[in-house]
Amino acid sequence: FHPPHPIGDGFAERASAASKAGLAPHLPASCRRVPRTMAEPVSAAPLDHALLAAVERALEDFIAAEALPENLRAACMHAVLAGGKRLRPILVLESARAAGGSIDDAMPAAVALEFVHAFSLVHDDLPALDNDSMRRGRPTCHVAFGEAMAILAGDCLLADRKSTRLNSSHEWISRM
Repeated sequence: FHPPHPIGDGFAERASAASKAGLAPHLPASCRRVPRTMAEPVSAAPLDHALLAAVERALEDFIAAEALPENLRAACMHAVLAGGKRLRPILVLESARAAGGSIDDAMPAAVALEFVHAFSLVHDDLPALDNDSMRRGRPTCHVAFGEAMAILAGDCLLADRKSTRLNSSHEWISRM
């Protein structure tokens, strides 16, 4: 049962048929969603390859700069540099650029956000949770370094979030 729509008789039927066709009848034709065919590729590439490379370098540099035992540093590098789209840090950097800020000033916040994401993946993969053995085609952190080291690496990445934001020259980032 569909209650009558305030626009009038027959609207619900037209809306249902349009919805099944992937259209929105109340929008102008220029705003209606065009169904995507299976033949159309969906690009997962970042908008700016140079920006992606800058994020990768910054992630590695922030971990390399921390005073960590080598085994913990290796576990953190394994967790953070396992690949991925880097959507979160790129969104931070592109948002900063769109607002008139600089990439360099926003990079600590972008790195901090990616560290939090990597922490969540490391802890999610642990035996007590999902017990995953592979992530992005590589052994998970607890498989490669042991459960205790994976927990430490995840916690370290969450704690490093704080040190990365302290490297920012902007007061509002430092208060995050």
